[in-house]
Amino acid sequence: MNEVNVIGLDLEKYNDHKPTQDIRRKIRNFINEFEEAKDFEIAKESFEEICYETKIQRSYFAGYILQYAYSYSEKGFKEIMALLIDYLHLDSKVLSANDMVEG
Repeated sequence: MNEVNVIGLDLEKYNDHKPTQDIRRKIRNFINEFEEAKDFEIAKESFEEICYETKIQRSYFAGYILQYAYSYSEKGFKEIMALLIDYLHLDSKVLSANDMVEG
């Protein structure tokens, strides 16, 4: 099987790192709480807390947030993208460029 795609990432390495149901529930709750409060600072703190508690890689967490974001309306999708790209990546530097690519 091809382990390196056109952008040079080994995508097969992600197959063995699927989060547990508990971690997925925490990610879903994270998104629901952000949708209700629309508070970027609280979302950042929750993001860091969940990563620390569960030992999930930041890039995996970002990827699952994106996965859920695709099910939202255009407005909801843009809000979640603003959280990921504008706030967690560009403003607060919680997510590195590599985390964003891998996510």
